[in-house]
Amino acid sequence: FIAILCHGKLLNGIERQLFLDLDSEETKMNLAILPNLFEYQNLSENDKIGFCNRISELKSSAEELISLAPKDEKTLFCELESIEQDFRNLQEFCMETETKWTIHHSWSFLYSPKSLHDKILNSIELAIDEAHPKLSDDFHDHIHYMKRLASALSNSVDILFLSDDTEEGLVNLFSIDILATQILSSLYKLRINSSVLR
Repeated sequence: FIAILCHGKLLNGIERQLFLDLDSEETKMNLAILPNLFEYQNLSENDKIGFCNRISELKSSAEELISLAPKDEKTLFCELESIEQDFRNLQEFCMETETKWTIHHSWSFLYSPKSLHDKILNSIELAIDEAHPKLSDDFHDHIHYMKRLASALSNSVDILFLSDDTEEGLVNLFSIDILATQILSSLYKLRINSSVLR
């Protein structure tokens, strides 16, 4: 049994330390993403673990959003605040040697935007391109919209972890960041939505 202690991470306001078993098949499978991308394969073991753990946690947060049950708005808003904090902290993730900007810039340098776009799943593209609800739209319209984004994000994570095609992996990595940003933007907008009862 070999374990590595990942960097502490704030989730729901609580710092967590995560031990990953490097001998487990699930860990080996998750770390084996983007097998033909030199930039990813050249990362340190800690950075690979931190990178994959962030992606897994984004899926967990997305599924938490999807599973929100109908309830009174005050209770629902409190639950959304917790989810907002998770997404915000996961979007601020950084590694020892890479930033999100260098990942987006250098990892895709050899691939054209068209070749990447050709690999995106239609349902994920539709979710990315869906119009945001207006600021004044009903609270529940925003919830339904975010759940659709979260479902697409969860699908993108699954594809990223299972794909051995570099362009397919990259376009889903970028889709994950786009969808997470859109979810976070929607959560921020609820703070100035006049239909929200607190």
